[in-house]
Amino acid sequence: MKSLLLLLLFSTACYAQYTTESYNTNLKRYEYRDAYGTLTDIKSWDSYNRVWVYTQVAQQYNAYNTPPRDYGKVTDVSAIDLMGQVATIKQGRYDNNRDKVQEYINHLFDNLNASNVDPLIKVRAKYRFDLEVLKPISNEGGDLSKNSEANRMMNALREGATRIINEEVSNFVPLISNQTRNVEFIIEYKNVNGNWVKTKVDKTPTQIKIENGNHILFKKGKEAWKDRWLKYSCNDESLNLYICNSPYGDVCVGKDFEVVIFFDPAKLNKYVYAIKQ
Repeated sequence: MKSLLLLLLFSTACYAQYTTESYNTNLKRYEYRDAYGTLTDIKSWDSYNRVWVYTQVAQQYNAYNTPPRDYGKVTDVSAIDLMGQVATIKQGRYDNNRDKVQEYINHLFDNLNASNVDPLIKVRAKYRFDLEVLKPISNEGGDLSKNSEANRMMNALREGATRIINEEVSNFVPLISNQTRNVEFIIEYKNVNGNWVKTKVDKTPTQIKIENGNHILFKKGKEAWKDRWLKYSCNDESLNLYICNSPYGDVCVGKDFEVVIFFDPAKLNKYVYAIKQ
């Protein structure tokens, strides 16, 4: 009799402790079942918080186990599976949209780095973009499981980047020189079928100077001073030039103020001022 009692106790303990683990590839989660195949626990990965989440499935009492704790209303397992599928889909959308927004930010920075604006503009634009665009969007938050929210963020990023670049280019003053320089000679060119042909070399005494970084003045011989207001456009790194716009045509200025090139509005003629150093 004593042996039979021990055998019954041993069998009951075995049944109570027996649990199997399996991975549900469809729902992307681990499932735990008791000796009777009843789902008891679920383990799933929360990629947003980067933690494993354990969910205990309520069980009905039977003669072979102890009554479970009261976790509230018993939920149909099929409903739990459906909720798991919905959560998995939503998490997948969040991950995809988060990656899409990050790739767009990288794209904006790549375009800025590849542009031909002055390096100082790039530094200032990156600083302002982080301060005025990225941080406010990050602080706002947003449900990236929604495609509409991801599109809204990318539109805000694009508009902010465009605004900052335009402002920095418009306000950039690269030419800091209030000294009057003498011009050694002026070479005139004419555009003939896309080729610049030298037509004249003028050695008339000429003076040139820049005021306030955006105002260039020049005078030839005893003529009155002429001027052009300049608006920075971009850099030509290969020729070491600042490219500027003016109402009378583009103006290229050497970064060391060793040369100034004037174009007429139609770019049919150009005048190269070689400045004495």
